[in-house]
Formats: sequence, structure tokens, C-alpha cells
Amino acid sequence: SGISPHNFCTESDTPPPRHKTLTNSSSQTFTPQSNMNTFTTILSTLFFVLFQQATAFAHESVSSSSSDEGPAPTRRELFTEILSPISPLDKLLDPMTPQGKAFNWIIDEDERVVGPNDPVAVQRYSMALLYFGTSAGRHTWTQCGATDENCGLLLSDRFEGQSNYLSADSECDWAGSTCDEEGFIVKIELGTSP
Repeated sequence: SGISPHNFCTESDTPPPRHKTLTNSSSQTFTPQSNMNTFTTILSTLFFVLFQQATAFAHESVSSSSSDEGPAPTRRELFTEILSPISPLDKLLDPMTPQGKAFNWIIDEDERVVGPNDPVAVQRYSMALLYFGTSAGRHTWTQCGATDENCGLLLSDRFEGQSNYLSADSECDWAGSTCDEEGFIVKIELGTSP
């Protein structure tokens, strides 16, 4: 029997004084010291499941809102609906936060113009969020930032052949990104900061 959120919530009767011991319904005991790999696996699995659920919720929300009567939702409303499970709404709507900058960019500035139903919409927003979250200002990266026209052009460059962040190219082609065959990012290599 596996571990699920429903059966992984019982504290043992006598936890050790320095940490809590958790027991699931199968009477398996987990402590941070003795089962760090188990906890890491559980956390990784939970993160993956949450990402999958957010993506599924986003696609369900967009599908259900298009069948309602009344005026069609705007692009901004659709993106708000799919991204609010990922980023807090107050951060998403605040143009001074990295979330707000990424949100406004994908809606108003992204030359690729992905739609909210596009399977990579959440991924593209997340990559823009990574960019804005690691930039002190709008465009402060020293290599392959949004305004770097020389990104990937030098043969000695580790990002040779790749595009700068926020370009119209697929986010799979942005500097340091590696995607699987289906176009989903599996690895991100970032450079160093000055």
C-alpha cells in the first residue's frame, strides 16, 4: 500500500524530543534523520502532482469558461484563471512583482502570442517568471537576457545556437533550456551573476 495525503497524517504517540515521527496507515514510521530519501521522494512527487493538477485545472477552467453564456472572457481573464493556481492573485495582478511582470509580458508583450489553451502556456509563464524573478530590474542579465542580441552567436559560448530569454522563439530554445521530445522543459542551466 502506498503513501497518500489521506493516510500520511498521523503523529505517533511518543515522538522523539528533537523531531516528529510520522506514521502512515501501513504503520511505516518516517523520521527526517532515518528516511531523508523517502521524504525527498515524497516532496518531489507532491511537487510534480501539484504541477500536473495546476496544468489540468488551467485547461479545465479555460474549457468551462468558454462554454458559459455571456460575453467571451478576455485574454487577460483567461490567463488570470489559469495562472492564479500557480501564483497568488495579488502578486499576479501587481505589475511591480516578478509574477505581475511575467503575467503582463505573456499577455501584452510576448511576440509568440501563446494562448491560454496552449499546452506550454504555464511553462512559458514560468520561464518568464524565472527571468523576472532573477532580474533586479526589467533587463539586468549580463548574458542572454531579453535585450542581448548576441546571445548564442559566439562559437565558444556555452549557449551557442540558443536564443535570449523573452524572445519570440520557443522557451525550449532560450539559453540554458533543455526540453524533451514533447516540448516540455526538463533542465535549465543558468549562468553566473556578476
